[in-house]
Amino acid sequence: MLHIIWIILKIILLILAVVLGLALLILALLLLVPIRYEAHLKKKEEFFVEARVHWLLQLVRVPVSFRNGELSAKLKVLIFTVKDFLADEKEIEDGMKEVFADAEEHAGKAAEQEICIEPVEEETEELEPWPARKQRNLGIFGKITVFLRTLAGFLKTIWRCLSSIPKKLKNLKYTLHRFYVKIKRMKRFATDDRTKAALSLAWSQLKGFLVKLLPNKVRGDLRFGTDDPALTGEILGGISIFYPLFMDNVKVVPDFQETVLEGELYLKGRIRLLTVAQIAWRLYRDKNVRFVYRMVT
Repeated sequence: MLHIIWIILKIILLILAVVLGLALLILALLLLVPIRYEAHLKKKEEFFVEARVHWLLQLVRVPVSFRNGELSAKLKVLIFTVKDFLADEKEIEDGMKEVFADAEEHAGKAAEQEICIEPVEEETEELEPWPARKQRNLGIFGKITVFLRTLAGFLKTIWRCLSSIPKKLKNLKYTLHRFYVKIKRMKRFATDDRTKAALSLAWSQLKGFLVKLLPNKVRGDLRFGTDDPALTGEILGGISIFYPLFMDNVKVVPDFQETVLEGELYLKGRIRLLTVAQIAWRLYRDKNVRFVYRMVT
C-alpha cells in the first residue's frame, strides 16, 4: 500500500516538475529572447515602406507595408494570420459605401415618383394684435392700471437681480478660493523633493530605454534640396545633429539648385522584455514614484 502511494507521489511530483520547468522556460523565452524590428524606406519614383517586428525566430511577427497608397498590417503566428489590423476599417469603409449607394438609389427613385402640387394660397385677413385692440378699448384709468402693473413687474425683476448679487459674489469668492487652494497644492506637489526625485528617476530610466531601443544597424543614402540654398543649409544643419547615431552609414547629399527628395534607408534593432521588466521593477520599488502615483491617482 505504501509502495503504491509512493509511486503516485513520484508521478505527481514529476508532473509538477515538468509544469514548473515549462513555465520557467516560457518565462525565460519571454524575458531573454529579444523582440527584433527592421524597416526599409525608399523614395525614388514612388514611396514605399516595409517594416517587420518579429520574435522567436520569426515564429511571431507583425509585417507592416505601405505601397501604392495602401497600408497593410497583420499579426502572424507561423504561417497563420491571427489578426488583420486594418480589416475592420476596410469593412466599415465598404459598408459606408454600400449605405451611401443605397441612399442615392432611393433618393433617385423618390425624385422620379415625386408629384408636384401647387400650394393654394388662401386669402387671410390681417388682424390687429390683441393687446393693441384691448388697450384701445380701455379708458384712461385702465391704461394707468396697465402701466402701473408693468412698472411693478419691472421693479420686481430689478429687485430680484439686485438681491441675488450677494449670493453670486459669495459663490464666486468660494470658487476662487478653491481654485487658489488647488494651485497652491499643485505648486507644493511640484516643488516637493520626492516629486523631483521621482521625475529624475523616471527620466533616467526613459533615456536608458531609448538607448536600448535605438537601432544598432543603420545604412542608407539621402539626396534632398530646395529652391532656397539657405533653407537647404539649415536642413543640413538639423540633420547633422543625428550624425552620432548613423556616423558614416548614411550618406547625405544636399542639392542647392533644385527641389528634390529621394533616398533609401534601412534600419534594424532589438529590445528585450527583460529591460522593460527591470525598468518597471526599479520604478515600482522607488518610494518617491509610489508617492507621486498616490498623489496623481
